[in-house]
Amino acid sequence: MYFRLLGPVEIWQGGRRVPAGPLKEQCILAILLMESGLTISAQTVADRLWDGDPPAAERETLQAYISRLRSRLRKAGDSVGLIRTSQAGGYVLDAPPDLVDVRRFDHAVSGARAATASEGGTYRDVRYGFARRCGVRLNRPTGWRRRGALVR
Repeated sequence: MYFRLLGPVEIWQGGRRVPAGPLKEQCILAILLMESGLTISAQTVADRLWDGDPPAAERETLQAYISRLRSRLRKAGDSVGLIRTSQAGGYVLDAPPDLVDVRRFDHAVSGARAATASEGGTYRDVRYGFARRCGVRLNRPTGWRRRGALVR
């Protein structure tokens, strides 16, 4: 299972996109994936989900969304129960970083910065370092203009 948060929230399994559900469920999935491996209190999830304007039955509504999201993930192939309820009443979603696009992006950018710095490059070269980390080949331009002069 692979999760995309950069752009529309998506769940991918076996090369096919699985519906991520209604907007509120997508938001909960994104909240939990952004804090993957950490316990997020139900109150924090609710605060982020409703931005200070929760429904009257906040706790029950949140539990219903979580239940539907768990069901959706099971149908998508989650056999281990990615979303767990903590003893303190919060939620934990354990997804390895390589299964979440935003985590892979963060890792690739960090690696590109480190590679660029160790090679004596500049921040401008991070784009090429990032592409290398992602396995994408970018051709460097043979020349470009900087302050009116052609640089090779």
